[in-house]
Amino acid sequence: AASRLAEKEGFEPSDQISPVNSLAVSPIRPLSHFSRLAHPGGERSTSSLAYLRGPYRRIWSAESGATIDAVTTPPGPTGNTYDKYASTNPVERRLLAAFFTKLDTLLPTSAPDRILEVGVGEGKVATRLARRYPQAQITGLDLPDDDLRNHWRTAELTGLFASAERLPFADNTFDLVLAIEMLEHVERPDCVLAEINRVATGPVVLTVPWEPAWRLANLARGAYLKDLGNTPGHIQHWTRKAFRTTVSRHLSVRSASISFPWTLVSADARG
Repeated sequence: AASRLAEKEGFEPSDQISPVNSLAVSPIRPLSHFSRLAHPGGERSTSSLAYLRGPYRRIWSAESGATIDAVTTPPGPTGNTYDKYASTNPVERRLLAAFFTKLDTLLPTSAPDRILEVGVGEGKVATRLARRYPQAQITGLDLPDDDLRNHWRTAELTGLFASAERLPFADNTFDLVLAIEMLEHVERPDCVLAEINRVATGPVVLTVPWEPAWRLANLARGAYLKDLGNTPGHIQHWTRKAFRTTVSRHLSVRSASISFPWTLVSADARG
């Protein structure tokens, strides 16, 4: 499934935490694997999420035997339900292979220390990042979903549930930020982009469906005919030029390229 980061206006972080909508870290990868980071209040923590800001509560994970930090957010609408990464269609697999080849060229050659993927979904991209940057601390963020928690455990990913419109991190936290096919799901992409710029210190990589090619491709395969090819959950539709313009309001754009049927933008945080 695609990202669950379709947002609702008026998000307010909850003051309560519960096992239902809190993140449990992987039982395989210990917290000591991650860097020690200073908590905004000054205390030290072994938690990989120690740089969280805003309302959060500390909870204990029975699987890892460790104390972790997590935040909550009210449930929101999910993204589209088609798992393209698991497709056996040879055409789709070739398109995805080309997409990931292009995505790899946009990633920094020097290894970042801290990476954030906004809209991490099942962690397919984050897993690739972990292979490329084995020493980096990678954090994923998405909306609450029990299935995602299970995927994260299996993939040994660290993540949390929170709103992309109010990222629960201090300014200038991450050396690399990615938002892969999630901005088309959000009601206020400018708000999300402003937050990405706030927490980033360097490269930012963003991808969205390339319109109208995306919808035309759906129609060609007989999908979503009643919605004129629009994938369920897609509420934003950009041409390459329009997406570059949107991103440039908040980030310094390096390039905007196409890997059919996606637009990929490489940018830098403005600081």
